[in-house]
Amino acid sequence: MPLYEQYLEINLASDLKIELKLSLTSKLNSTQLQKIQAQVQFLYDRICEISATEFLRIIPNLLFCRFKWLDSIDITVKPLLLEYNHNIICQRSIIEYETQPFGTVDILFENEKFGIYLLNIKAGESIPAHMHLQMEEHELVLDEGLMFNGENIEPGSSFDWPKGVVHGYNNLSASPATILCIDRPKFIPEDEIIVNHTNPLGSVTPANINYYQGISAT
Repeated sequence: MPLYEQYLEINLASDLKIELKLSLTSKLNSTQLQKIQAQVQFLYDRICEISATEFLRIIPNLLFCRFKWLDSIDITVKPLLLEYNHNIICQRSIIEYETQPFGTVDILFENEKFGIYLLNIKAGESIPAHMHLQMEEHELVLDEGLMFNGENIEPGSSFDWPKGVVHGYNNLSASPATILCIDRPKFIPEDEIIVNHTNPLGSVTPANINYYQGISAT
């Protein structure tokens, strides 16, 4: 099938810009491109201490998981002062994943400091209310259909979950829904402590930020 090329500039900071050239078998619409920018910005905001080399490994893994018709990504980082200052081309490759009762988890990146995951919640399934005593979590809701403690969650909503704060998600829709999750340190299975309650959204501290604010669905 013929490949289309699409370009996306992501201005992460006043002195940092990433340019993506996407080769696809089907074009992305403007809303999808804006959401890519929001997701990369979320990652940068939460893990800005990561090296440029590692950060550029995470972005392709995220996009290849989200867009099955994406064939390759050409990434350019500016300015030239960065440690990683030349073009790289990333081809689609197999990304490790795990099967969980709620669906699947794509493992985008792990080191000893943190792990980055896509939590793919099947229609009608839930990540039950739980907390962590060793990990803190940062999460960005990518899709519609999720609820938290009986409240609808807008796509683009981000949450910072400190240690000991209870949280969980229900997917009551007819379609899968995905959460972009950063665990610090990387996921510790025995630190997933199931509990019997959750907190109202209004109690989440710091306040929820919607990274999709102003993005119109098409």
